[in-house]
Amino acid sequence: MNLTLQCPSCHKDLEVDSGWAGQQLDCPLCTNAFMVPSLPPPVAKVSQPPPNLAPPASEPIKVQLWNPNSAAAWCLLLGPAFGPLFHYLNWKTLGDEQRSRASLRWFIAALFLMVGSMVWGTFAPDSSGWGFFLVLLFLVLWILISARGQVAVVKEHYGNDYQHKSWVLPVILGIAAQLVLAGVTANAAEGVRQEMISMATVQIANEILSRSSVDPKIQCIKVKLDTMLGDGKYQGTAFYNTGGTTGILAQFQGDVYSAHIEPAELMALQLRQAANDGLMEAVNESMKR
Repeated sequence: MNLTLQCPSCHKDLEVDSGWAGQQLDCPLCTNAFMVPSLPPPVAKVSQPPPNLAPPASEPIKVQLWNPNSAAAWCLLLGPAFGPLFHYLNWKTLGDEQRSRASLRWFIAALFLMVGSMVWGTFAPDSSGWGFFLVLLFLVLWILISARGQVAVVKEHYGNDYQHKSWVLPVILGIAAQLVLAGVTANAAEGVRQEMISMATVQIANEILSRSSVDPKIQCIKVKLDTMLGDGKYQGTAFYNTGGTTGILAQFQGDVYSAHIEPAELMALQLRQAANDGLMEAVNESMKR
């Protein structure tokens, strides 16, 4: 290796072999002697510790949502309230309070619609198609006004890159809720219908009494429906202001109510009333004496 240095006498640049380092050398140009500087001591290499390897970055936690498209599709099986409920829960997860409240209102409206359509179908089975039409119309409006908004938001911000919540438990609970709601609504509607039939039958029973030879003082005050015979027919008991009772057959077909009381029972009712009247007269006569 050559060293580049300057002669201190003639100030010319010289290239000197490194072997002359620390020795006296005559300048080849001016012949003056000078001392070649010694080489610096070698620098010891310090081993560097290996760089700290950063831990692998953990995957970001994905948002957990129910698929909004599936929620809308399940409405066809589980009723119009199913989709709005899970869209409401999705909006809560996404932190959109305004849209979550709107979905909650859709859910409540759907519940009223479901109960109303079930009651309608119970009282007017011939026009139950209107209930189905209203439910279908509700679903179309909900999809156009509300559901499409959530589908668009999820698609824009997450695409399909979010944790899909399982539908197994919600579907099972939805089917159970449908059955319970149908049972409760049917029982309540049947109770209301029987009460309406009872009230109408009381009026019909009094019309039957007015056309018969029964004492006009005898009036029907209550009808209790005991047994449902099918086809809107009920076997019941009529109660009268005199304390007597008779059997009565009540029937409800559409908007038409009818009733039938056996003539023999009317005669027995009249005889009991006559006997009571005779007994009362005898008592009064005895008291006068």
